[in-house]
Amino acid sequence: QFWTHSYIMKTLFGYTENKGVSAVYKFTDWLSADAIFMPIEGDEMINYRFAITFIPIEGLNLRFYGGINDCSDSFKSSTINMAAFIGYKCNRFALGLELNHILNSSYIYGRDYYGYCAFVSVKVIEFADLYIRFDDIHSKNNWNIFRDEKSAVLGMLFQLNEKIKIAPNFKMIIPKA
Repeated sequence: QFWTHSYIMKTLFGYTENKGVSAVYKFTDWLSADAIFMPIEGDEMINYRFAITFIPIEGLNLRFYGGINDCSDSFKSSTINMAAFIGYKCNRFALGLELNHILNSSYIYGRDYYGYCAFVSVKVIEFADLYIRFDDIHSKNNWNIFRDEKSAVLGMLFQLNEKIKIAPNFKMIIPKA
């Protein structure tokens, strides 16, 4: 929800959503938790996700996330995803930092990914925002060096009315290999 430009660039380790069961519980105005239980279509696997969100002051959001794709195949390892996010949003700007760690990517033991995403969005005038985002994704011991990369996007969002947005942008991808 903080990176409101997902139509331009997906989140760092974006997911394709399937159908499942989710629950959200708000303990207080500053603490909530959510959980998702979801079978993965086409596979004999189940995805479990759990997150806790803290909002200690208005605009500041801290979110801790964990997920597991439980694999029933004895020759594969379950994939585990852990992430932490901190973001601040007010009327004039939003900024955020997300750290991710995926263990056993593609259900293969030891094939881990690490990454982070940092972004800033600033309201320039009432109907225009300037935004920049930087991502860095890399694999443990360079096991997937040909997909390891840094990327950046710089753009301007013009919201003409409630339904029409125009967002010219510049993207740059820097492969590690």
